[in-house]
Amino acid sequence: MSRGTNIARIAVLTALAVLLAACGGPPPPNGGVQVEIDGIATEVAVSERFSGDYACGEEQVGVRVTVGTTTAGDDFVLVVPQRDWSGDLVVFAHGYRDPGLPAGFWETVPDGFPQLVDALGDLSSGDLSGGVGQAMALAVCSFTVDLGFGDPLEKTPSAFAASSYSANGYAVEVAVPETHVLNALFPRYFPAPERTYVTGASLGGLVALELTERYPARYDGAMPVCGPVGGSPLQLSYVGHVELMFRYFFPDAFDEGSTTSIDLTVPLAPPYGDPDAGSAQGDSVVKRIVDAVTADRDTLDALGRVELEDASGQRRPLLQHDPADSDTLLRSVLEAFFFVAVGKADIVELAGGFPFDNSGVTYYGDEGPIVDPALGYQADPTALAYFADHYRPTGRLRIPTVTVHNRFDPVVPAFHESAYDGLVTDEGWAANLATAIVPFEGLGSRTVPFGHCAFAEEVVVAFAALSEWVETGSRPFVLGTLAEEDDRLR
Repeated sequence: MSRGTNIARIAVLTALAVLLAACGGPPPPNGGVQVEIDGIATEVAVSERFSGDYACGEEQVGVRVTVGTTTAGDDFVLVVPQRDWSGDLVVFAHGYRDPGLPAGFWETVPDGFPQLVDALGDLSSGDLSGGVGQAMALAVCSFTVDLGFGDPLEKTPSAFAASSYSANGYAVEVAVPETHVLNALFPRYFPAPERTYVTGASLGGLVALELTERYPARYDGAMPVCGPVGGSPLQLSYVGHVELMFRYFFPDAFDEGSTTSIDLTVPLAPPYGDPDAGSAQGDSVVKRIVDAVTADRDTLDALGRVELEDASGQRRPLLQHDPADSDTLLRSVLEAFFFVAVGKADIVELAGGFPFDNSGVTYYGDEGPIVDPALGYQADPTALAYFADHYRPTGRLRIPTVTVHNRFDPVVPAFHESAYDGLVTDEGWAANLATAIVPFEGLGSRTVPFGHCAFAEEVVVAFAALSEWVETGSRPFVLGTLAEEDDRLR
């Protein structure tokens, strides 16, 4: 059944509606549902309501669910536990999705819980950056975290809400309103929550942070994880630095030996939909990188030692690999090229140019400063303005917020955490921020320092600590001690 057909048949089974109404909350809405919050409005085009059992390990958690599609084109899912609900609502913003793929969670709105799990995935599928199914499981499942000192951290089942966004790619502009309006949709189908948390992973971490700064009265606590919390300009500058330096060190990989002009606005592989491309865009870029590195591993090692110094005099490694694990060097290049391979055309189209500018930046190699006219690059002012709006954080952090990051993240570097910490401190809100760098000392998890959003166990700890912070008003001691940042993150 097509999406259009589904929208045309707006229907909820009467027996199920009566059952859900009997479980508490508002009566089932009839017809289209229109809501508005903080000047953001949406209308539900089609929805379904049903119940199901979510497998939380060996425990089955009964849930009530509303799923649907709005007239704006984004899909949404609302979930509430049938028993032992804490009163908490977790609003989740998912991460970056391939702009070459259709937006949305589903083509046809699910009419049962098994279909929903198939559409979103469970804890065993996907990674946290885009894993709506994973986030839903972490919300609705209960758990106890015993760190070996102090009282155990406990979390009871929470309600959950998420939007697919009406567009993929670097979709902060639509993701923020379409996620925020879930706060108005939820109480139309279920009892109003006692506390609301906003969280998100990868690009969704920035979405969650913008919601936290813009609408602090709507949320009780926030947990952006593995996100570009230093802002879009900082993130896209990192992408530009890595691509520029790779193409300088390996000029034959993409530019046929020329380094006289490196245009970072041009995709490095054929666009999607090109029947003559021969392979997917991302695969093409990966193959070129691997071929170049295989032919000259020494040059890759030299690239791995490159550092950059910005206009303020701060110096850091270019590549976010783990110095203790040589296998992460090539992986750091490949993963840093994610936006280059998949999203450059989307970024340029959104902003009307590329926002990368390395004015005042000095690159350092084995023999000192790298000086070459080909390396100078100035951003399009229109692009800079667009990504400042979507989004450059302010640091005005008015609610308890926990951020989590792998120490060596090759996609969204952990230096974002230092950048945001500086903003928050300058604005006088440092008491509202706790930063946790993974792996946590003493936790005993198998998480390693290198990776992007690769820390499911640590997210459980961080959310339990955030919940306790919100409920007791006491900033979590455990996260404060685990957030010892060293010079590698600065």
